[in-house]
Amino acid sequence: MVDIGRCFTYVFEDRDWLKKVLIGAVLMLTGIGMIPVIGYGIEVARRVVKGNPQLLPEWDEWGTRIVEGFLTMAIGFIWALPLILVSSCIWIILVPVAGVDESGTALGWVGIIASVCVGLVSLIYGLLLFLVLPAAIMRYATTGQFSAAFRIGEVIGLVRSNLSLYLMVMVVSILANIVGSLGGVVVGCGAYFTLFYAVLITYHAYGQAHRLAAGNVENEVQLSY
Repeated sequence: MVDIGRCFTYVFEDRDWLKKVLIGAVLMLTGIGMIPVIGYGIEVARRVVKGNPQLLPEWDEWGTRIVEGFLTMAIGFIWALPLILVSSCIWIILVPVAGVDESGTALGWVGIIASVCVGLVSLIYGLLLFLVLPAAIMRYATTGQFSAAFRIGEVIGLVRSNLSLYLMVMVVSILANIVGSLGGVVVGCGAYFTLFYAVLITYHAYGQAHRLAAGNVENEVQLSY
């Protein structure tokens, strides 16, 4: 099972954790710095899979961090694309209908029902993404192949066979998001520290789940970067 407590505590075992978290927080503050931050998270997850005791990497290899961060964000976007396209098409149809209907009659009800359907589909697909994306991202992280994230049968098969693991990852991700959000309430600008901390929590959980689900995946890691 995923060690939830470990996801939250490992950061503070690094003697330079404050410096590394500070750099991550500053990058979060810039907005575009989210790209190397995600790349940093990928390296953390990869180290968890490999059993590396030094889980927080140095802030170096910026080119690699940027490329991996960008590709990871692209993976999330592509997996979400079906929902984006379907929702966009429905709203493109509904907006003119809503403009024509001013009496609250049949056309209005069509819009309401369609809106509810879009909401339900979004909710269901969003929950599925919560389960599938960690597996897809870690397929990329451990193979170094962008296409590995889209071998749908392998990704879904991995999640289906280890559903309890990926449900726990979902729980950790939700808790991490809560921690990240609370930072803004409690310490103002310090939210950028907690947001970066949330990324570190999440990717540690990704690494744990993949290591447990895929067994010894060290042979599939390509040290080409």
